[in-house]
Amino acid sequence: MRKDTEPPYLESIPHITKDLPYSAHTCQYGTSPEEVIYLHWHPEAEFLYLVQGSLSVMVEQEEVILNQGDAVFIPPNRLHRARNRSRSPGSYQAFVLSPTLIASPLERPQFQKYVQPILEYPVPCCHFTPKLDWQRDVIKYLKQLLLLAQRGEGDADWGLAVTGAAMVIWQLLYHYHIRQFRRDQARQRLAAQMEKALSFIHQNYEEEIRLPELADLAHLSESQFCRSFKRLTGMTPFAYLNRCRIMQGCLLLAKTDKKISEIGTRCGFNTVSYFNREFLKIIRMTPSAYRRLAREETGHMSNERGQTGLGWSGIGGDGHVVS
Repeated sequence: MRKDTEPPYLESIPHITKDLPYSAHTCQYGTSPEEVIYLHWHPEAEFLYLVQGSLSVMVEQEEVILNQGDAVFIPPNRLHRARNRSRSPGSYQAFVLSPTLIASPLERPQFQKYVQPILEYPVPCCHFTPKLDWQRDVIKYLKQLLLLAQRGEGDADWGLAVTGAAMVIWQLLYHYHIRQFRRDQARQRLAAQMEKALSFIHQNYEEEIRLPELADLAHLSESQFCRSFKRLTGMTPFAYLNRCRIMQGCLLLAKTDKKISEIGTRCGFNTVSYFNREFLKIIRMTPSAYRRLAREETGHMSNERGQTGLGWSGIGGDGHVVS
């Protein structure tokens, strides 16, 4: 059984405070083809607007190509990262918000309608381009929102203006994107049926996990379980398990000095070659290269934090590797 309960690759930099349930930041990046935003997740939602350049943004297994003037919505608790596609300098702005900015759980009807779907169901990311009217409106309001956050830095009186702009964007997002998942009762039932199996994988990924025990947890035959699992997650149970193992490997590579072979074994892989192969397939670089880049970026983050950015605390978080 897993004893370390720290969630794999959870963002360690706080995005919100008790006074402001949001933050905003700007990040400029250079010509390197390496990752601009390193693999991580956080419990807040995020809007990312590309000011200049071209980025490949991965949200879980989905790739979104952002060109200058595009934006993307990243739901809470989703692994994401980004790479420079153009090998040219660029910059992006991000607005990271607690969903409670839109509606508090105390406002139960509004919370259930507008917020709860993105917390409970696998709502995908949403790519905004100027080609569609409603997405063009989202981009326009997002740019205004980022300006408001910058203007209100250190001045809580701008909080209402920021909240108002965020709610206009959320209304568009809900109407055109989120509400289809609220209406999908079959998906809700499927998520409930898979809940025990998913929890078992997260808690026991270090151990050998067999398909029959996962299927038993969902009260399905093995073939039914595999079909249902992939319909919910987009992955086979085996691929999902390996993804969990690799995410924990990322955490150990960045935070410990353990040998790569030891990390592979601890994460549930029988051989270091198998660990290396799966790591390269999922992360798109070797474990040793990932460790080097993660530590270089951690040092950079430590030196630069607070010197640039918008919002309540300067730099908001996911322009850099998390630790």
